[in-house]
Amino acid sequence: MPLQRFPMRKAGLANLAGVGSHVNKNWSAFDPRNFGYAKLGDLVIASELFELRRDSHNHMQLRSTRKNAKKLIAPEKATS
Repeated sequence: MPLQRFPMRKAGLANLAGVGSHVNKNWSAFDPRNFGYAKLGDLVIASELFELRRDSHNHMQLRSTRKNAKKLIAPEKATS
């Protein structure tokens, strides 16, 4: 699922809450407990597929660490 479908913050980061909301809306059978994790954030951390950061309000944000992630994330506008 490309992260470009989620509202991006600076540096191509998506809010984990928004990703979780999208997953629940589109794949209602998905549950991180099926993978042995109580919360989606715990599953994301364990997967090591995403770079994770916390914003100033302690909300988790993520970005794909895949080599082709630049193709999935809309490029930021260049500033002159």
